[in-house]
Amino acid sequence: MKQSKLKTGLLAAALVAGISALAGLAPSIEAQQEAQPIDRLSSSDRAAVESIRTFSDGFAAVASLVTPSVVTITTQGEVQAANQSPFPMNDPLLQRFFGDFFRNPQQGQGRTVPLNGLGSGVVIREDGYIVTNNHVIRGADEFTVTFHDGEEMAAELVGTDPRSDLAVLKVNATDLQAVELADSDDVRIGEWVLAVGSPFSANLSTTVTAGIVSAVGRSSVGLNQYEDYIQTDASINPGNSGGALVNLYGEVVGINTAIASRGGGSNGIGFSIPSNMVSDISTKLITDGRVSRGYLGVQINDVDPDMAEAMGAKGAQGAFVQAVQDGTPAYDAGIKDGDIIVELDGQELKDSNDLRFRVAQIPPGTMVSVKVIRDGREKDLFVELAEYEDNPTAAVADPNESHNESLGLTVEPITPQVQRQLNLQNADGLVITSVSPRGPAAEKGLRTGDVILEINRKAIGSLREYREVLSNAPANKPVLFLIQRGEATTFVAVRPE
Repeated sequence: MKQSKLKTGLLAAALVAGISALAGLAPSIEAQQEAQPIDRLSSSDRAAVESIRTFSDGFAAVASLVTPSVVTITTQGEVQAANQSPFPMNDPLLQRFFGDFFRNPQQGQGRTVPLNGLGSGVVIREDGYIVTNNHVIRGADEFTVTFHDGEEMAAELVGTDPRSDLAVLKVNATDLQAVELADSDDVRIGEWVLAVGSPFSANLSTTVTAGIVSAVGRSSVGLNQYEDYIQTDASINPGNSGGALVNLYGEVVGINTAIASRGGGSNGIGFSIPSNMVSDISTKLITDGRVSRGYLGVQINDVDPDMAEAMGAKGAQGAFVQAVQDGTPAYDAGIKDGDIIVELDGQELKDSNDLRFRVAQIPPGTMVSVKVIRDGREKDLFVELAEYEDNPTAAVADPNESHNESLGLTVEPITPQVQRQLNLQNADGLVITSVSPRGPAAEKGLRTGDVILEINRKAIGSLREYREVLSNAPANKPVLFLIQRGEATTFVAVRPE
């Protein structure tokens, strides 16, 4: 009996000991289940990883602040199909066999084709105002805005500014989450930024990529008339146009507008319109429906070191005056051909683009001071700026060429060198030397190297005739060009912006 009780007591003791042992092991098993790979690192390595995780948390926090304010914009419209026939439209043999079709090259051009587009936009006011790129909405008449939560709203066009490639839409809302616009003058090369937009497809809306500011003040990129871009290596792709470039404070420093790419995708070179320009242009569009700019009335070029030395200037800064147009503010103020404009309102000028850009930002009617170098001496003048008008001869860089912003092309006379390069039989007409990538001329297939023989059925042999015919063309109607490309000629109708 005593032996049985002893066995029972020992068994009970063993059970208690076993339970106690398991209880003692429980915390270590739980800890093992919660262990992460990072726990296998040394303390110094863990600290390094934690600092990166904190950095990553910052990106995530900024993205969560901005994505509700970045929208996807889809557009619908119709465009007139261009006649891209490779045949010589004035060939007598073709006219004999095909009759009126080749006597009337506009026949068949009335056909329209659908125009559908995709881009991004940024809410800048809680009462429904959204900024985007002009090229996102150009040519369309219906606009749909999709928010990050999937809600769709129809939008109306408030105004556009093709020269800066900005536009403003409005949706019927009063409680949207708007972004904060930063002072883009404070943007520093090397600082981190996020790009937010809808690349390639509406299914990829509010995509966020990261990079740094690669450069500021980029001009002469050849995209628009007024350029002062922030360059970034944050990935920007087609569809990102109109999206936000954001600093690590959650402020928008720019509106993404273009990429430099050979294949159409991101190569780490993207351009963003700085937020200060966005604020200025969008405010004018919302308030007035248009953008007015100051106008000086000079043809200007950059100053190279040899020219600076020859003109007695201290350095190769400022804008060299090639020509002053009669009756303009510059003419009335006494600015002369050969002057170098080195200061505007007490601020030094870097180059001709700097002058053009800063004059455009000043309201018409403003009196400004201008410092010029003439015959090696500085001279102070005062100019009352006029309003810039869509004048094809205004403020171009070369008096021997003519740029038309509303058509998106630049032409110049055919020199013997150009005639040899293009293998032309004669020097009739004007040669197209550049075509704005997103302009009306490019949309209709005009290219650099094309020769303009006629405009609105009038022969063109000089810049004077070119400007005269365009200035007398009916407003808001297509301009009919007769173009020679190689040995073929074709008519192309281009509707100005």
